[in-house]
Amino acid sequence: MSNPQHQPDQNPWPPAQSEWPSSAPWPAGQPVLYPGEGPLGLTPRDADRSRSRRTQIGWISLVLAIFNFAAAALFAVVLASNYTGRYSDLISNGSVIVSAVAGVIYLGLGIWSLATRRTTAAAPMVFSLVFSGLALVLGLIGLVGAIVEGGSPQFVGLILELWVVMRAAQVLRTRPVPAPYGAPVR
Repeated sequence: MSNPQHQPDQNPWPPAQSEWPSSAPWPAGQPVLYPGEGPLGLTPRDADRSRSRRTQIGWISLVLAIFNFAAAALFAVVLASNYTGRYSDLISNGSVIVSAVAGVIYLGLGIWSLATRRTTAAAPMVFSLVFSGLALVLGLIGLVGAIVEGGSPQFVGLILELWVVMRAAQVLRTRPVPAPYGAPVR
Protein backbone atom coordinates (compact mmCIF):
# COMPACT_ATOMS: atom_id res chain seq x y z
CA MET A 1 0.00 0.00 0.00
CA SER A 2 1.48 3.18 -1.03
CA ASN A 3 0.15 6.66 -0.90
CA PRO A 4 0.17 8.10 -4.40
CA GLN A 5 0.45 11.66 -3.07
CA HIS A 6 3.40 11.00 -0.78
CA GLN A 7 6.81 11.20 -2.30
CA PRO A 8 9.69 9.80 -0.24
CA ASP A 9 12.04 12.72 -0.82
CA GLN A 10 9.48 15.35 0.22
CA ASN A 11 8.90 15.58 4.03
CA PRO A 12 5.77 17.60 4.97
CA TRP A 13 6.83 17.88 8.61
CA PRO A 14 8.17 20.15 10.04
CA PRO A 15 6.97 22.98 7.85
CA ALA A 16 9.35 25.56 6.52
CA GLN A 17 10.43 28.35 8.91
CA SER A 18 8.31 30.92 7.07
CA GLU A 19 5.18 28.87 7.81
CA TRP A 20 5.73 28.78 11.60
CA PRO A 21 3.64 31.20 13.67
CA SER A 22 5.53 33.95 15.38
CA SER A 23 6.72 33.06 18.88
CA ALA A 24 5.70 36.50 20.23
CA PRO A 25 1.97 37.29 20.24
CA TRP A 26 2.75 40.93 19.46
CA PRO A 27 4.98 42.00 16.63
CA ALA A 28 6.85 44.55 18.76
CA GLY A 29 7.19 42.37 21.87
CA GLN A 30 5.37 42.63 25.18
CA PRO A 31 3.24 45.77 25.65
CA VAL A 32 4.41 48.14 28.36
CA LEU A 33 1.80 49.39 30.82
CA TYR A 34 2.45 52.78 32.31
CA PRO A 35 0.44 54.29 35.17
CA GLY A 36 -2.85 55.46 33.72
CA GLU A 37 -2.51 53.27 30.64
CA GLY A 38 -4.31 50.01 30.01
CA PRO A 39 -7.14 48.31 31.86
CA LEU A 40 -7.47 48.70 35.61
CA GLY A 41 -8.14 45.80 37.92
CA LEU A 42 -7.62 44.62 41.46
CA THR A 43 -4.97 42.42 42.92
CA PRO A 44 -6.29 38.93 43.77
CA ARG A 45 -6.38 39.77 47.49
CA ASP A 46 -8.23 43.06 46.91
CA ALA A 47 -10.60 41.36 44.46
CA ASP A 48 -11.55 38.76 47.10
CA ARG A 49 -12.10 41.47 49.70
CA SER A 50 -14.13 43.62 47.31
CA ARG A 51 -16.31 40.67 46.29
CA SER A 52 -16.87 39.73 49.94
CA ARG A 53 -17.74 43.28 50.99
CA ARG A 54 -20.03 43.84 48.01
CA THR A 55 -21.81 40.58 48.84
CA GLN A 56 -22.24 41.71 52.45
CA ILE A 57 -23.63 45.06 51.31
CA GLY A 58 -26.05 43.30 48.97
CA TRP A 59 -27.40 40.87 51.56
CA ILE A 60 -27.65 43.47 54.32
CA SER A 61 -29.49 45.79 51.92
CA LEU A 62 -31.96 42.99 51.19
CA VAL A 63 -32.48 42.47 54.94
CA LEU A 64 -33.05 46.21 55.40
CA ALA A 65 -35.55 46.09 52.53
CA ILE A 66 -37.46 43.34 54.34
CA PHE A 67 -37.42 45.43 57.56
CA ASN A 68 -38.77 48.47 55.72
CA PHE A 69 -41.48 46.50 53.92
CA ALA A 70 -42.53 44.94 57.24
CA ALA A 71 -42.65 48.39 58.87
CA ALA A 72 -44.74 49.74 55.99
CA ALA A 73 -47.15 46.81 56.31
CA LEU A 74 -47.37 47.27 60.10
CA PHE A 75 -48.00 51.01 59.70
CA ALA A 76 -50.70 50.33 57.10
CA VAL A 77 -52.43 47.82 59.42
CA VAL A 78 -52.30 50.31 62.30
CA LEU A 79 -53.79 53.05 60.12
CA ALA A 80 -56.51 50.75 58.77
CA SER A 81 -57.53 49.50 62.22
CA ASN A 82 -57.89 52.97 63.79
CA TYR A 83 -55.55 51.94 66.60
CA THR A 84 -55.43 54.57 69.36
CA GLY A 85 -52.46 53.38 71.39
CA ARG A 86 -49.18 54.86 72.49
CA TYR A 87 -47.64 55.54 69.06
CA SER A 88 -50.79 56.07 67.03
CA ASP A 89 -50.21 59.81 66.75
CA LEU A 90 -46.74 59.20 65.23
CA ILE A 91 -47.98 56.95 62.41
CA SER A 92 -49.40 58.61 59.32
CA ASN A 93 -49.77 57.90 55.62
CA GLY A 94 -46.33 59.44 55.18
CA SER A 95 -44.81 56.76 57.41
CA VAL A 96 -46.20 54.03 55.16
CA ILE A 97 -44.97 55.76 52.01
CA VAL A 98 -41.48 56.51 53.38
CA SER A 99 -41.02 52.94 54.63
CA ALA A 100 -42.22 51.47 51.33
CA VAL A 101 -39.98 53.76 49.26
CA ALA A 102 -36.98 52.99 51.50
CA GLY A 103 -37.74 49.28 51.09
CA VAL A 104 -37.80 49.59 47.30
CA ILE A 105 -34.52 51.54 47.33
CA TYR A 106 -32.84 48.98 49.61
CA LEU A 107 -34.17 46.15 47.44
CA GLY A 108 -32.74 47.76 44.29
CA LEU A 109 -29.49 48.54 46.06
CA GLY A 110 -29.14 44.95 47.28
CA ILE A 111 -29.77 43.49 43.84
CA TRP A 112 -27.42 46.01 42.21
CA SER A 113 -24.65 45.29 44.72
CA LEU A 114 -24.98 41.54 44.27
CA ALA A 115 -25.06 41.87 40.48
CA THR A 116 -21.86 43.96 40.42
CA ARG A 117 -19.89 42.06 43.04
CA ARG A 118 -17.29 40.80 40.53
CA THR A 119 -16.58 44.23 39.06
CA THR A 120 -14.86 47.41 40.16
CA ALA A 121 -17.95 49.56 39.53
CA ALA A 122 -18.07 52.45 41.96
CA ALA A 123 -21.65 53.61 41.34
CA PRO A 124 -23.45 51.01 43.53
CA MET A 125 -20.99 51.62 46.36
CA VAL A 126 -21.36 55.41 46.17
CA PHE A 127 -25.14 55.07 46.13
CA SER A 128 -25.14 52.66 49.08
CA LEU A 129 -22.77 54.92 51.01
CA VAL A 130 -24.92 58.01 50.43
CA PHE A 131 -28.31 56.36 50.99
CA SER A 132 -27.27 54.31 54.02
CA GLY A 133 -25.45 57.33 55.47
CA LEU A 134 -28.60 59.41 55.12
CA ALA A 135 -30.69 56.63 56.67
CA LEU A 136 -28.15 56.32 59.48
CA VAL A 137 -28.30 60.05 60.28
CA LEU A 138 -32.11 60.03 60.23
CA GLY A 139 -32.10 56.87 62.35
CA LEU A 140 -29.82 58.50 64.92
CA ILE A 141 -32.17 61.48 65.09
CA GLY A 142 -35.05 59.04 65.63
CA LEU A 143 -33.00 57.20 68.26
CA VAL A 144 -32.45 60.41 70.23
CA GLY A 145 -36.15 61.25 69.90
CA ALA A 146 -37.18 57.79 71.08
CA ILE A 147 -34.87 57.98 74.10
CA VAL A 148 -36.11 61.46 75.05
CA GLU A 149 -39.79 60.49 74.72
CA GLY A 150 -39.36 57.18 76.52
CA GLY A 151 -40.01 55.05 73.44
CA SER A 152 -38.24 51.96 72.26
CA PRO A 153 -35.14 52.75 70.21
CA GLN A 154 -34.40 50.61 67.14
CA PHE A 155 -30.76 49.53 67.24
CA VAL A 156 -30.72 46.67 64.72
CA GLY A 157 -31.43 48.84 61.68
CA LEU A 158 -28.84 51.40 62.79
CA ILE A 159 -26.18 48.73 63.24
CA LEU A 160 -26.91 47.27 59.80
CA GLU A 161 -26.85 50.71 58.17
CA LEU A 162 -23.56 51.51 59.90
CA TRP A 163 -22.16 48.20 58.60
CA VAL A 164 -23.20 49.09 55.04
CA VAL A 165 -21.59 52.54 55.33
CA MET A 166 -18.33 51.06 56.63
CA ARG A 167 -18.15 48.33 53.97
CA ALA A 168 -19.00 50.71 51.12
CA ALA A 169 -16.28 53.11 52.28
CA GLN A 170 -13.77 50.24 52.43
CA VAL A 171 -14.64 49.11 48.91
CA LEU A 172 -14.35 52.66 47.57
CA ARG A 173 -10.94 53.09 49.22
CA THR A 174 -9.54 50.11 47.28
CA ARG A 175 -7.35 51.43 44.48
CA PRO A 176 -7.31 49.60 41.14
CA VAL A 177 -3.89 48.88 39.65
CA PRO A 178 -2.85 48.27 36.03
CA ALA A 179 -3.85 44.70 35.40
CA PRO A 180 -2.90 42.05 32.87
CA TYR A 181 -5.28 41.21 30.10
CA GLY A 182 -8.78 40.05 30.91
CA ALA A 183 -9.18 42.04 34.12
CA PRO A 184 -12.61 43.47 34.92
CA VAL A 185 -12.74 47.14 34.01
CA ARG A 186 -14.90 50.02 35.11
